[in-house]
Amino acid sequence: MKPIPEQFKKYGWIHTLVKRDGEVCLYRKAKIGDATGAEIESWDVIEVQRHGEFSLAGNIFPAAETYPPSESWGCDGFSYPTRERANVKFRQMTQNHDAQI
Repeated sequence: MKPIPEQFKKYGWIHTLVKRDGEVCLYRKAKIGDATGAEIESWDVIEVQRHGEFSLAGNIFPAAETYPPSESWGCDGFSYPTRERANVKFRQMTQNHDAQI
C-alpha cells in the first residue's frame, strides 16, 4: 500500500507531515497569502484513510493511504490556526485510537 505523502500541494497549500502516531497525522499547511509575500500557516490533524486499488479511464491507481475527503471533515479531519491547538487534538485522537484497539 502506498503511504500517505510526507509533502504535497493542494489548492495552493503546501502540506508537510510534521508527525504521525499510528493512524493519526499532524500536517502543517502553508502558502503565500498576499501581495507582501507573507506566509499563511494552518494545521490539520487527520485520521489516515485508505482505498483499495481501482481503475479509472484506463488508468490503474494502487491501494493507498489518503487524506480524509471534505465530507469527513469534522469527524476524520480537523483544521486549527495554531500548532498548540492542533497538538491538543492530535493527543486526543491518538489516545482515542489507542483506547479503541
